Amino acid sequence: MRYKGVERTCGKGLLTALMLICIQPVGIAQETTDTVAASEKKPGLVKRLLDRINKPYDYFDDRYVREPRTKFIVTLTGDVQQTGVRIKDMTELEADWSISNSTLTNIQLQERVYRKAGIYVTYLGIRAGWGTEVGRKSAERNTSIYLGMTTPYYGLVGRYFNIKEKVTSDVHSTVNYNGKDYESESIVDDTYMESDYPADLREIQLDGYYAFNRHRFAYTAVYGGNVVQRQSAGSWMLGMKYLYGRVKFDSRETIFPIYVGGIARFTTHQLSVGGGYSYNLVVLNRDESGPHLKGLRNLTFNATIMPMFTVLNPLSFYYDKNLVEWFGYETDRRSRHSHPELNYTATAGMVLSIDRLCFDVNVHYDNFRFNTGSQTENLNKLGNEYAVQQNRMKGRFYNWGVEAQLQIRF
Repeated sequence: MRYKGVERTCGKGLLTALMLICIQPVGIAQETTDTVAASEKKPGLVKRLLDRINKPYDYFDDRYVREPRTKFIVTLTGDVQQTGVRIKDMTELEADWSISNSTLTNIQLQERVYRKAGIYVTYLGIRAGWGTEVGRKSAERNTSIYLGMTTPYYGLVGRYFNIKEKVTSDVHSTVNYNGKDYESESIVDDTYMESDYPADLREIQLDGYYAFNRHRFAYTAVYGGNVVQRQSAGSWMLGMKYLYGRVKFDSRETIFPIYVGGIARFTTHQLSVGGGYSYNLVVLNRDESGPHLKGLRNLTFNATIMPMFTVLNPLSFYYDKNLVEWFGYETDRRSRHSHPELNYTATAGMVLSIDRLCFDVNVHYDNFRFNTGSQTENLNKLGNEYAVQQNRMKGRFYNWGVEAQLQIRF
């Protein structure tokens, strides 16, 4: 009986060992298979990003907004546009030698109204474009670049403008002579001056928007072409705009810098935030009845008004080094902070969709002001006697345009 118990015990141990040997390779094989499958299923970063952008808009109320099955849009554009900057500089000078001077300088760089042609390419909501001036025989050609990512209810768009035009300066000056060394006299002078060479104006704009009514309203139904507004609807909006502006005078200028206070170039950074309302008015809508959007008919109008409050607006001035000492400035660069300003931007547009073709016309206007307020400076370098100057500068960057687009959706 003892041998039988030992034999029975050894048999059970052997059976258990064989079972473990058989199970272990199966577990290892299963684990290896799961690891390989997981590695094959995990997409790369680029694919995950494209999948996220390509994800259908599942938040629409289908009665109001619909997304056609298009991913790729080619847009041909034609514009009439004008961009510029206006500055008003007011200076009051008082000195111990019984001379006071009051100067009002109006500086303006405004391109002529010009025509521009360009092309945009849109893929999954990412849009890039380029435009250039047409119909002008000058060597100086105005250009613009567009880059943005837009969805029906939020987006960020960047624009770059490069304009070269001559600058005008209108100076109104009054000099008063008072005191024992002078006979009391006032001399009034008006001088109009135009630069000999074109100045270089560059602007970078970043525009952001957010629509609260994303279920029934699509901002890109008129300004994008990737969705269709089926019924009229509107939405309250939040907006943001950043503007970098730079004006640089040609280094070959000799007399003109004197009439603009010795300025060689100046720059501004503006950050504005605000809110407004946008409304899509649908006049006609008929869904497609065949492939390639055949039978689609839609006519929609939009109007958007967006008041904005400028919260950041520093100005930097760079002076001609040859005139720095003559004007009594300690350095060739000075910075000023502008007061907060109420600005605004407005757009209006119309889109007509016929099958895969989409014809869009829109009008935009941007106006961004700056105002440094009155500032006092000691100009002791002008002489050994007391001299004080009060200065105030205000102005605005602006642009407006009418754009027509022909879109082909694929």
